[in-house]
Amino acid sequence: MLMVGVACGQSPEDRARWQSLNQRAVHSYRSGALSDAAQAAEQALNLARSVFGPSDPYTLESMHNLGMVLAHQGRYGEAETLDRETLNLVRKVLGPKHPNTLTSIDALAGVLQNEGRFGEAEPLFRETLNLRRKVLGPKHPDTLQSISNLATALESHGRLVEAEPLLRETLNLRREVLGPQHPDTLQTLNNLATAVESQGRLIEAEALDRETLNLRREVLGPKHPDTLTSISNLAFVLESQGRSGDAEPLFRETLNLRRQVLGPRHPDTLVSVNNLAFVLESQGRFGEAESLDRETLDLRRQVQGPKHPDTLTSMTRLAGVLEGQGRFSEAEPLLREALNLRREVLGPKHPDTLTSISNLASVLASQGRYGVAESLFRETLNLRREAQGPKHPDTLTSMNNLASLFEGVRRLRIFGQRDKLKADRSKGA
Repeated sequence: MLMVGVACGQSPEDRARWQSLNQRAVHSYRSGALSDAAQAAEQALNLARSVFGPSDPYTLESMHNLGMVLAHQGRYGEAETLDRETLNLVRKVLGPKHPNTLTSIDALAGVLQNEGRFGEAEPLFRETLNLRRKVLGPKHPDTLQSISNLATALESHGRLVEAEPLLRETLNLRREVLGPQHPDTLQTLNNLATAVESQGRLIEAEALDRETLNLRREVLGPKHPDTLTSISNLAFVLESQGRSGDAEPLFRETLNLRRQVLGPRHPDTLVSVNNLAFVLESQGRFGEAESLDRETLDLRRQVQGPKHPDTLTSMTRLAGVLEGQGRFSEAEPLLREALNLRREVLGPKHPDTLTSISNLASVLASQGRYGVAESLFRETLNLRREAQGPKHPDTLTSMNNLASLFEGVRRLRIFGQRDKLKADRSKGA
């Protein structure tokens, strides 16, 4: 979280009250109790504005902190508004090149990225990187974080060829500046593994994931949250290789340790429940997967709220398991609800919204409602071309979905004609 300075000239009691609220917000944020974090951060901001003034360092820090919490709650519109206000004030108070100003630009870029507005986020990430190189130097840790942020944004937009060299540059510089076992270095190694996996280089990704996991176990310990993330990442790359039998125990290990370390309702624990359901579904164990998906959905509704992006992901996952069992009439209303909420929360062109349109089209096609399905597949394809570009992997998936629908309809017509000819021949006989 952002620390811009120390307020002076106020009573020790006021500063102590603010620090208590701020520490509560930070602690709750780190432990995954986002509702309490938001409440504490909002109280800290209100206190700072009333006691210290709108441009005081305590106020600016409180604004930044609340913006971070809102973003993690999936309240991107509110976070964006607050981040823009924070950035304008920090620029005015500290200047356009101050390190904290650059941190504010990064925060805004991150929110725009989460909203699926990559075209707006990318220039901000690049602005931060260029300014940090000039102000802090090419090897400063914050500069390296900017390279990593830009690489991650490019990766999420499907520009993997551009992202990988940036991640390798960051990794080499962090090894040089911070050391090979520094947590930031290991995070970059983790991000590189993800980028390599996304390009289908699964053996190479597995080696990177194992290296990251071994180092995190050694440096951070076997139960550190980052170590558990590495176990989960290794499980995913094994699953992608078709090695479900090797992946499942790793997913279970991660889930058990997260329940023990973070608690059963922590967002990361719920991610692990979701991941285990995913691997069970891939093995055809739909009953077990459905039970876990329902558990995750119920807990996310309670803990993160009914409109949080993670809750909507759980809704979509449950619909997928139901669809896999041929229970299309149960899956369809869940997909429609997820689509409507994603349009409301994330916007009509967000990648997750477009995925929801495609998912709904698939379940309609499975019910033989080809006309409506085709319309939705075309809508997804057009929006992905516009929002993500013609060569993005998701755009290519949409093209394939539409082609598959056409081929399926063509085959049905051929089979239907054959059945008619058989019937006619039987009559003639």
